[in-house]
Amino acid sequence: MSPMALAQDLGDYPSFLFEDNNLDAFVVVGSAAAPADVVGAVDLAARLAGESYEEVGTGGDSVTVTGGESEDIPIGGAIAASGYLDQVMDDEDLAGLQDSEVTFQSDKYNFREVIVFSSTQPSVQSSLSSGDDDYEENLYLETASGSMAYYWIFDEAINVSTATSSQPLKMDFLGESIKITSVSGATSFTAFVGDTYSMNVGDSVEVEGKTVTLENVGSTRSVRLNIDGTLYTVSGTETHDGIEVTIDDYFYADALAERGATLIMGKQASASYTDGDKFKKDDNICNNDPNDTDCWEWVIQGLTDNAATIVGSSGPSSGPYIGVKGVFTINDDTDDPITAGGCYQFPNDYTELCFDSLTVSDEGYMTLTLEYADSADLSNAIAGKTSVDTIRIYTSNEEGLNLKSTLSGLAADTRTTQIWLEVNTTDADWVNVYYRNSEGAKTYAGYVNTTVSGGVNFAEVDYGDTKSTNVALDLAGDASAAADALNLTFNIVGKTTTDLGDNYDDIKVQLSHASGGAFDGLGTTPNTEEADELQWCNGDGSTCSWRNIGTKDENQRSRYGIVIEDPKSHGASDEVVLQIPNDQVFARIVVKGPSTTVTSSTGGTVKQVVPVTNAVAKLDTEVSLPVGKSLVLVGGPAVNRLTAQAMGLDFPTYGASGLLPFAEGEGYVELVDGVLESGEYAVVVAGWSASDTRNAASVLQQFGSFQEQLDGNMAVKITSVSASGITAA
Repeated sequence: MSPMALAQDLGDYPSFLFEDNNLDAFVVVGSAAAPADVVGAVDLAARLAGESYEEVGTGGDSVTVTGGESEDIPIGGAIAASGYLDQVMDDEDLAGLQDSEVTFQSDKYNFREVIVFSSTQPSVQSSLSSGDDDYEENLYLETASGSMAYYWIFDEAINVSTATSSQPLKMDFLGESIKITSVSGATSFTAFVGDTYSMNVGDSVEVEGKTVTLENVGSTRSVRLNIDGTLYTVSGTETHDGIEVTIDDYFYADALAERGATLIMGKQASASYTDGDKFKKDDNICNNDPNDTDCWEWVIQGLTDNAATIVGSSGPSSGPYIGVKGVFTINDDTDDPITAGGCYQFPNDYTELCFDSLTVSDEGYMTLTLEYADSADLSNAIAGKTSVDTIRIYTSNEEGLNLKSTLSGLAADTRTTQIWLEVNTTDADWVNVYYRNSEGAKTYAGYVNTTVSGGVNFAEVDYGDTKSTNVALDLAGDASAAADALNLTFNIVGKTTTDLGDNYDDIKVQLSHASGGAFDGLGTTPNTEEADELQWCNGDGSTCSWRNIGTKDENQRSRYGIVIEDPKSHGASDEVVLQIPNDQVFARIVVKGPSTTVTSSTGGTVKQVVPVTNAVAKLDTEVSLPVGKSLVLVGGPAVNRLTAQAMGLDFPTYGASGLLPFAEGEGYVELVDGVLESGEYAVVVAGWSASDTRNAASVLQQFGSFQEQLDGNMAVKITSVSASGITAA
């Protein structure tokens, strides 16, 4: 049944005829209808059938950033590491950052705003790369104290220490106006920090949620203010009713109406800051939250220098500069790190660092299962092998595995869905490899001499752009030398070695077997989860530092983006289950300036038309109410029984009766709610003549072209298939 939560009108046609994007209605034509009615019904049915769709995955979202910076960052990587985002960004990178001149004591000085990131943080992390199991299969953007900063820098020599209250340095800092009125040293200044209001007597403004009215201006630099109904006389700087007021300038005249003043007002009108102070000193306690302004600290240097700012690849290093840096550390689940769709805001929401999305959608994964399979029938490949203890590897996608031609039984690389491994019964140095061929039969592929130093690559994952060396399957060890000596390693490398090099992300499975004997499970003890039966390479690019993950009871995600499903649960069943992405997974990171715009796709899906195979069209004599569907009724009350019932008329009712709401030469469309059946709509498509009915059907068939004429109306009359031919009934 279609939802009825909101009132509908013809402007909503045909949305109310669908449920879950699929047509849930009948088009009903009168059994006595003229051919023109039938043609109109066919047109409507065809259009409605074409509106049914399902959403299918297309891969990761498409993101367009205008006036900002965007980069795909690999898991475990820092956003501003070499080859990715720049550490220092200015107006050429982020729209809305200032690059202008400031007038200070009659001279002009060039200045810029810059955003600076550390080369090691923020970084994209998974459960495995960060070591936080609570991340599970999700990705997060971690950051460290001091890794995000904003600065005002000067491109030519300036001596800020000459600032006075009468000749201040005026700055738009993080989108707010401040005026530096004095400098007490290279790392300290005092400034007006409230908002500036130029007011005439009688003017009112809103400050900190209160109404402030200038009542009068005295001749001795004092003012009379009304703050939410209470009068105060203010001289210099004073605080009243939670508002600090500083008189910046005033104008006194004999006539009251000609008096005025420039007032600086806010929670604070003026403040003094030293390098390392909390940004707004709300409570001077940082709660490790980027949205807490006390988790941003002032960076103030070189104010007594008569010099320009020196800016290197990692930010300002000498000369005068004023900024703030984040002093929060977000590096585990309890710190509430952002994930896809989240942003870290700089103070005043001036700029943002956002984790926009992932490059691989949820639909872009293939399941790969490695399991102990006893009693496998391999007799199609080699006679007599009707019950073999094997390791079976299989994928949810057809031909998701690629066997290498280096196997003795293959002349070329061969695609398959399933592989079986068997310890060779005559030489336990060897592991026999079998696969399902294109005809579905199990076939011998050859053997692997597992004692070769470094192991032997015998297969690869082949799924989308994850192929070739991205996820290679290697066997190593000597089954003849000791029990449980064989290992299968998923040898993983990225799209490029910069994105993910070798020996950073491998996954190793210990295979269980007796010395010189057949496979009997995973790990040392079959049918039991063990920490070291599944290991992950926390490597440095040259060697692996193997981390045991076999008893972790949460999903884990590797640097390539592979999801390792609940190792503990699957290990108890002697299996490993991996979700393999169709490409290396990256985090799309976006840095936004004050004027940056970002547009995205619809979440990695497109609308795909679903063929309608059920009956759509019915004769009125074939419909017995209730039917549990909405109805589109084609033909007037003289030829369609249900039309007559929906209009509250007897069947048949003709035009000569004088009871019709339309006249000769007019078509008619009406939406009725719950008249034929509670909770269902009926759309009447009628006309004085069959040709008028067909015109009405044509208007509905082209509903998108006549949206404006249909919108807001429950019924319309139609004299022609044109905008001017449609009027409210």
